[in-house]
Amino acid sequence: MNIRIYMKFTRILAFMLLTFSYLNCFSQDKKPLVSLKYGDGLRIMATDSSMYLKIGFRMQQHTEFNYNNSNNEIDFSYQLRRVRLKLSGWAFSKKLGYYIQLALEPTAFKTSNDLTSLQEGNAGKIILDALVKWNFHNQHTLIVGQTKLPGNREWIVSSQHLQFVNRSILNQQFSIDRDIALQMNSIYTFHSSALRTVFALSLGEGRNIQVSNIGGLGYSGRIEYFPFGLFDDDNDYKESSLGAVSTPKMSIGLSYDFINKAARQKGRTGKFLVDNDNQFLQTNLSSLFIDYILTYRQFSSWGEYSYTHSSQQNLGFQYGQGWHISAAYLFKKNWETGIRYAHIKPNQDDQTFDQQSEYTIGLTKYFKDHSLKLQSDWSIGKIKNDDDYNFIWNMQFEFAF
Repeated sequence: MNIRIYMKFTRILAFMLLTFSYLNCFSQDKKPLVSLKYGDGLRIMATDSSMYLKIGFRMQQHTEFNYNNSNNEIDFSYQLRRVRLKLSGWAFSKKLGYYIQLALEPTAFKTSNDLTSLQEGNAGKIILDALVKWNFHNQHTLIVGQTKLPGNREWIVSSQHLQFVNRSILNQQFSIDRDIALQMNSIYTFHSSALRTVFALSLGEGRNIQVSNIGGLGYSGRIEYFPFGLFDDDNDYKESSLGAVSTPKMSIGLSYDFINKAARQKGRTGKFLVDNDNQFLQTNLSSLFIDYILTYRQFSSWGEYSYTHSSQQNLGFQYGQGWHISAAYLFKKNWETGIRYAHIKPNQDDQTFDQQSEYTIGLTKYFKDHSLKLQSDWSIGKIKNDDDYNFIWNMQFEFAF
């Protein structure tokens, strides 16, 4: 762990606690309005309604057993997989909002001396999101800062709202991740349907980059069509039938991302690539995603297809295609079971990842929606032209307020 980063973050938390203590010392008529409810976080409203702050916290405790039939060995791990602090709200006007999410798990503080860490200023990966958004006209919002880009649906969904313990191998390989960007989010409603569009201009090298941009910029766009109207409470980005209504709801999404002169293996993630003279390698990297979600009563289904292309081949950049499809059913007392199939393959035989398939079956008990749940799933992974199978069992406990 980087001690300087840890001490700096500790000072930030101490400052926040002193600030709230100071506010509490005001006279009764000057105290802000404070409410606390499980699942809704700690909410603070200024007495003159000039500012609103919501503080949320969540953690995931994760256990995994991994068995490979080739060596008959079992790998076991237990970790605090995610520990997150979230600050959101608005200032001066409800139209001017902000959102900050910090990663506090041990892996977020790790740094190294490789080229990628140097590009990130050896600052770790504590800051996940830090943005300001301006709802300047009806359903049109301008977003500035670091956050998720409009890529595949499974990536946009928060890890708190996943139907299985892990995202699919498609997302692990082809997600366009986060970046510092300027985004425009718009919603258009019709008689019985709706359309959402998101466009983004980004730096093209991922989150927390602290030095000059090596390559060109990134250009992203996403269009979603809702044939039966918008989902309630953003349930199109929550993987479950929790809160589903008696009428069908569906969203069909199409995303495209292009990075001019990308220098990292996967565009915004992976290592920065250099040649024998330590000069950065670059390529034009484009990604296409098609996805859907369908919910009806207690049934839900998801599916995605991804295709990534590189203008330069055999340099170490990762590109290919993949797909996954899942279905789940929510039983009484909020028990849910689901199945998923995922497959990825490279476009060239000399790529740095293997063609593989994964079969998963999951079971979830929701105690308080996605804020308090226990999840478990079993997966079988198979790499093409390999007799080895990976048998993986996961269990994860989610606690959030």
